[in-house]
Amino acid sequence: MRKVVLSSTTFHLDEPEFQCSLTDELWHDGYEYITMLNDAPILQRFWKHQYGVEAENPISVSMLNQLTEELDKCIACYPMEESLVAFSLEFKSLINKAIRYSCSLQIIAQ
Repeated sequence: MRKVVLSSTTFHLDEPEFQCSLTDELWHDGYEYITMLNDAPILQRFWKHQYGVEAENPISVSMLNQLTEELDKCIACYPMEESLVAFSLEFKSLINKAIRYSCSLQIIAQ
């Protein structure tokens, strides 16, 4: 499993509302869908590795708007994949908080 958390030097953001998790099952089930998306490089880079150092690529503030667009594309392409849509919406909510607080996203492989 990986956890996505807000990364900030200004705020204390350890509360559950400032994180979301990508389970191994969802990562596996969504892998083919994500890799088949056209023009979604940030989301594909995020999804590519679930384990190890490769899985912990941070997502900078400058990438957040594009990642939101890529998640919208995922939702539009695969509306019947309920768990993928639910994760995409949760991830978008976290991104909106990151934008509001000017935070990057840190990925933690567990």
